[in-house]
Amino acid sequence: MTLAAQAEGRIIDLPSTGAPRFRIDAAGRLWTRPESANEAAAGFDAPSAWQPVPLPLPATLRAGACESASVCWVAGRDGLVFRTGNGRDWVRVPSPTTTEIVAILVVPPGRVVLTTVDGTRYETRDNGVTWTAL
Repeated sequence: MTLAAQAEGRIIDLPSTGAPRFRIDAAGRLWTRPESANEAAAGFDAPSAWQPVPLPLPATLRAGACESASVCWVAGRDGLVFRTGNGRDWVRVPSPTTTEIVAILVVPPGRVVLTTVDGTRYETRDNGVTWTAL
């Protein structure tokens, strides 16, 4: 099975400290579960517990990973890459590729590896300012 096939049709919870705070749904949309007093009452997977996250431009996401509860990366089709450093505001990061990104590995402190659908891997150690092919 290809990496793209693995990414299609499933919910991806972005691992972080504690329960997942960000999730990519099967359609490639990003969601957040804000920390609140209503969280326990609503239930972890209740629709009311998750809210859509607006990104700087439309994107179909296929991968994501978090370094902490507030520092996360997501990426997907057309090589689009986004990052948040505070868990609220997402910025587009210059991408090393226009190929679909299907996996992200975050290795604290500061190392991020992207994998494309064809298996090409890229690494950054400066928050996406520069990328190196691996």
